[in-house]
Amino acid sequence: MDLNKWADNNSTFLKIEDGQKVQCVFVKAEEVPDSFNPDKTKIRYTLSVGDSNKTFDSSSTILAQQIAKIEQGEIIEILRKGEGMKTKYQVKKIVSKDTEK
Repeated sequence: MDLNKWADNNSTFLKIEDGQKVQCVFVKAEEVPDSFNPDKTKIRYTLSVGDSNKTFDSSSTILAQQIAKIEQGEIIEILRKGEGMKTKYQVKKIVSKDTEK
C-alpha cells in the first residue's frame, strides 16, 4: 500500500513539492486568518485537481498578483521552486485547443 498516495487522495489540501508542476482548474480565492500569525491574513485558493477540490494556502503577494490575472474556471499550471522562506511559485494559464477561438 502506498501511504503517500493514500494521504494525497484523502487530503483536502494541495501539496506541491519543490520542482513539481500541478495542473488544475482555478475555483476561487478567499482571505482567511493566518493560523501561524493571528494578526495577519493569508489567501486560501480552491483548485479543482482531478475529480476533487483541494485548498492551497499562501501569504505570498507575488502569487496573489499572478492568480489575480486568472478567471474562475480557467486551467492553470502552478510550479513550485524552492523550500521554506525561499519558496517561489509560477502560475501559467493553460490554453487548450478547445478554448482557443
